[in-house]
Amino acid sequence: GVSPCMIMCEAGMQLDQKYGSRAKAFEQLEDAWLESPTAWETYGSKWLGMSKIEALKIFRFTDIDRSGSLTREELEGVLELSVASIDREDIRVKVNQCYRGIETTLRNGVTQPGDDLDDELRFGTQELKELLEPVCRMMGRVETYKLIDLVLAITHEDGIT
Repeated sequence: GVSPCMIMCEAGMQLDQKYGSRAKAFEQLEDAWLESPTAWETYGSKWLGMSKIEALKIFRFTDIDRSGSLTREELEGVLELSVASIDREDIRVKVNQCYRGIETTLRNGVTQPGDDLDDELRFGTQELKELLEPVCRMMGRVETYKLIDLVLAITHEDGIT
């Protein structure tokens, strides 16, 4: 199938074409559409100008915390990360190759005794670099650090939870 990053890139282009800008597209987005996969499949697909199957793939890919709902921030962040650019393509290729290792490393970093996720933990740049040290061996240090900088820049935060 088509990679989630490619679908997200296409979705961003569709929104830009349909609404003229990402900001105007998000003005038309209704929060109720983000509350469930079913609502997103029905209304998000129309908003995106994509099929229901593609919209559902986007929902699952974007629902990073597996909450069963999306936030505007999650959707905006994933769309921003998927913007086509030569600089980001190298990082995307590495992330696609190493995503299981990245996920495992992050999950191990936020899992507490009893397998509960601690959603109060906050990681700054240096802490992320230390946490993702095993990923550096898979992706390369430069790409890993670029990924960290990119995620923090897109979230407009000095750390992530």
